[in-house]
Amino acid sequence: MTALCDVDLDSPLTREARELYPSALRFRDARRMIDEAGASFDAIVIATPDHSHFPLTVHAMAAGKHVYLEKPMARTFHEVECS
Repeated sequence: MTALCDVDLDSPLTREARELYPSALRFRDARRMIDEAGASFDAIVIATPDHSHFPLTVHAMAAGKHVYLEKPMARTFHEVECS
């Protein structure tokens, strides 16, 4: 694990991940994580609310990252067609 990203890194719910990977870089913004630490990883797992799947996926793919996420990739057909 190279980096962790959660808008609420101080939450008790993220404690286990923080403890399992103490040397992982930590971010609160996934776009910033991709931009600043992207050279240190090849793939990203996106586990966010559905409305943020599309922008994060496109940002990661534009940075050359492999992406794993649960459906849906986008909210509308237009978003899918534009990517």
